[in-house]
Amino acid sequence: MGSEGARKSVDRVLGVLRPAGTVLAGAAAVLLVWAAALGAWARLIAPRSSGEGSWYVIGLHRWGGALPNRMALAVAVIAVVLIAAMAYSVWRGRTGRDLSATPAGAAGVAALLFIAYVTQGIPAFYQMAMDSAPVTAALPAGMASWWLCLAGAAVTFLAARAFPRLERSSVRLLAVGVAIAVVVAAVVTVGALRAGDDGRYVDATTAAATDVPAVPSMLGQRTFTVSVPDAFEGNKHDPNRGIVAAGAGFVVYGDHRITAYGADGKERWHFARTGPGGVVVNGMRVFDNGATVVAFLDKGLVGIDATTGERLWTSADDQMMYALSQVPGYNLDAPFVVYRDDRVWVRFDTRTGKPMWTVPAPHADCDFPPRVVDTRSWLVSVVRCSSEQSNAIRVIALDPGSGETVWDNEVFKGQADAAAIATPANAVGIFIQFGGAGAPPGIAYANVVDKTVTPLPARGTGEPSLGPSDNFVFSGRDGGRQLVLFGPDGKQRCAGAQGIRGAQTRVLGQGGGLAYLSFAGGFVVADDGGVGTPGSLRTFDANTCAQTAAVPAESVEGFVPVPGAVLVLRRDGQTLQIDGYTA
Repeated sequence: MGSEGARKSVDRVLGVLRPAGTVLAGAAAVLLVWAAALGAWARLIAPRSSGEGSWYVIGLHRWGGALPNRMALAVAVIAVVLIAAMAYSVWRGRTGRDLSATPAGAAGVAALLFIAYVTQGIPAFYQMAMDSAPVTAALPAGMASWWLCLAGAAVTFLAARAFPRLERSSVRLLAVGVAIAVVVAAVVTVGALRAGDDGRYVDATTAAATDVPAVPSMLGQRTFTVSVPDAFEGNKHDPNRGIVAAGAGFVVYGDHRITAYGADGKERWHFARTGPGGVVVNGMRVFDNGATVVAFLDKGLVGIDATTGERLWTSADDQMMYALSQVPGYNLDAPFVVYRDDRVWVRFDTRTGKPMWTVPAPHADCDFPPRVVDTRSWLVSVVRCSSEQSNAIRVIALDPGSGETVWDNEVFKGQADAAAIATPANAVGIFIQFGGAGAPPGIAYANVVDKTVTPLPARGTGEPSLGPSDNFVFSGRDGGRQLVLFGPDGKQRCAGAQGIRGAQTRVLGQGGGLAYLSFAGGFVVADDGGVGTPGSLRTFDANTCAQTAAVPAESVEGFVPVPGAVLVLRRDGQTLQIDGYTA
């Protein structure tokens, strides 16, 4: 009686386990196929995160930066091997061979051991990569594929004894297993796609497209003020906020946020990030004559349409990021993204984030790196070419649209100690000063369009022109500061009275120099007044250099000419006041 009862109990248990094994057999096949397909999509189609290649990420696993690709390959191989083992077990069962469940069971155990060994370090790799750059669906989908493969291997092992017994009558139970696996895999996949949705970390708005107004031709009247609090750190004189002409007005960067304003001082759009981890906006630059804003992230770049705030592209291209990290002399806001090494120059199209052209490095036989002094309209470099007895200083100008060299001229030849420094002067020329034995005194103005080099007065400083006109001011030093106006051809237009005071610009990206703006009919200088004298914005005529107007303005930090307005930046305690002057 006891043995009979035990046999019945075993039969009841087997009656439950055998159908369950058949259900698991159907689930195992689906999980493995789904895992392989999802892994292939993650590596071949889904956009990849720049965090995958970070040096501090690839050291977290023995496979290094190849881990995501090898995971997908391993999943595909495991799926093929296990499905082949299942089929072999089915064949052995139908042909009545011994140990027919062994192939599926052994393959399942081997797969589990391999996955357990390789998985060490994968969670840390995944977490660090996801926290160090904007997320994409590639890594979460790859991880989901890995875990589905693990589940498929485990289910294959558990269902090993069911494969040899599969018959036509097993179809219904197999279908149940397939349905369960599809639901589970779909839920896991949806979760992975949500984990790869970068939009949840983006705080951004957009604006409707609109016409971009022209830059004013005169100072005009103050019509709005935008206050930027906490723009100065402690007792530092320079603001920590970037203000640049862009779109239909201007953009302001500060506190990891880019905000665009119209020519009326009202916000149009903004862009910021809240993660993952410490991934935030760390800076910006403006290109394409104000049409494109490029936001800097920790390990990537985002191109934004300056008028609408729509995102145009994302990139983690090493050459592009290196080019943007370079500080070309005093020209901190160089208007072109050009990667330069001693072999090639590559210009990037900032509307697409892709390379625009590649040319051999001009004068690769000369000293590297060159002095980069790109103007608003031309790619300009000053290079020193050495020989045994002398050094030659050359000015090289390239067309930014094609990379074609438009001017290559030796501007000074001196002895072995000959050198030169240079800064942009306006859209068409640069200031250049030579050093070494036999070098001419003072500075010279080189116009890359007219292909001329004009010596400027020996005592004084050339003041870079922010525009909108290419006329520039020279600060003479004989008998007190005297403002002398020159045209873009290098010819003097007029000289003003001596003893004029002027504030120094402190606007981020403008380097140093006199705070002034040049218009076709005149120029405006920020006068800091001095002891007992209030500060003002003084306007001078472009033909006579005689003062024509003065507007009270204290603590001026600098000017920014933008579409539809002239911005005058003032310090008010720790707050930066952006005054908009419009016609």
